[in-house]
Amino acid sequence: MTELVKLIRFIGRMEAQGTTVTVYPDAEEYFQQRSLTEQLQKQVADIRTTAADNPLRRTLLKTELLPYQFEGIQFAKATGRAILADDMGLGKTIQGVGVAELLPRLAGIKKVLVVCPASLKAQWRSEITRFCERDCQVVVGKVANRAEQYSSDAFLPSATTSKYCAIYQI
Repeated sequence: MTELVKLIRFIGRMEAQGTTVTVYPDAEEYFQQRSLTEQLQKQVADIRTTAADNPLRRTLLKTELLPYQFEGIQFAKATGRAILADDMGLGKTIQGVGVAELLPRLAGIKKVLVVCPASLKAQWRSEITRFCERDCQVVVGKVANRAEQYSSDAFLPSATTSKYCAIYQI
């Protein structure tokens, strides 16, 4: 049992005895984040024991993932973030799409932002629609126009691609 679980149970016991316990919003947010991280790490540990035969390798995306691609997706899921730095042609894009597809299923993530050079926006959209059943919103234009595009219901429900310099203007 983790220290977080022990603390939450202790707070519950204190409240059951009539003691007023105040948990501030930032602490509550921290508890929720830690709990989610622990849950995801446990799921990843369970999946890693059967990575080669795990049905998600064949059902997560429209194409079967190679074992190392599936492992990369699980790593990113467990840590909540990752940098994929494989050689060209090994499937970094499919792993990115896989993480974006898996996190909503397991962690309730609702939106994904893909940051890429402007020259790759169309390529990312093509790969997203090629590998999964969702669509994406390619974000273009000035700040006022982008705000409306970010509220789109596309891909998770909205994965957006944006050029690097536009991120500073959000």
